[in-house]
Amino acid sequence: MSRKSEVLVGIVFFIALAILGYFTVIKSDYFDDKEYIFVSVDFKTVEGLTLGSGVQINGVASGKVTAINLIEDGMVRVNLKIFNKFILYDNYRISLKFKSALGGRVVSIYPGKSLLGGRKAEIVEDLSGLKGYASGEVVGLVAEILTENRAEIKETIENLRIFTARLNSKKGTIGKLLNSDKMHKKADKLIDDLREAVEDAREQAPVTSFIRAALTAF
Repeated sequence: MSRKSEVLVGIVFFIALAILGYFTVIKSDYFDDKEYIFVSVDFKTVEGLTLGSGVQINGVASGKVTAINLIEDGMVRVNLKIFNKFILYDNYRISLKFKSALGGRVVSIYPGKSLLGGRKAEIVEDLSGLKGYASGEVVGLVAEILTENRAEIKETIENLRIFTARLNSKKGTIGKLLNSDKMHKKADKLIDDLREAVEDAREQAPVTSFIRAALTAF
C-alpha cells in the first residue's frame, strides 16, 4: 500500500470515529439540559412496547420509556422520563396506542381536566404506580368513551327522561297520538283493511293467472 493510500485510510478512520463520537456523546443524555419528570405506570399488558418507545401528552411528543418490569399480580410497571411539564388530575387516562399501522406502541397520556362533567377533579401528586391500559381492552375502551362523552351521555339520558315523561303525560302531538284511543282504533282498522286486501289479492291470483295463460296461448 502506498503512502498516499495509508494517509487516506487514516483520514477516513478518524472521520468515522468523530461521527461515532458525536452520536454517542454529543447526542446522548450526557449533554441533555432538559428537566425531567419521572413517572411509573402499571399495565396489564405492554405487548409491542419497548425501551425507548415514545411518550405523548395530548398527542405531543414529551418523553420516552426508560424501563419495563414485571411486578406483583402479573402487572407490568413502565417507567417514563418526561420533559414536558403538565398537571395530572384524577380523571386522567394513560393508554398504550399503536404508533402506526406497521406496529410499535407509544404511551399516550391524557392529563385530565380540573372540571369535567360538573365534577371538580383533584390534582394527582404521586406519579408512581399510576393506572394505565392498552388500547383494545374492552373495559378500557368503555371507560374512555364514558369519560370523553360524560356530559353528552348525561344530557341524552335527561332528554330521554323528559321525552318519556311527556309521552306518559299525554302532552305534545306525539304524546296525544300515542295515548289516543281514536288513533288506536284507526290503526286497528287500517290493519284489518290491509289484511282484507291481501286476502282478496290471494283469491284473485288464480283467475289472473288463468287469463294471462289464455292470452299467451293466442
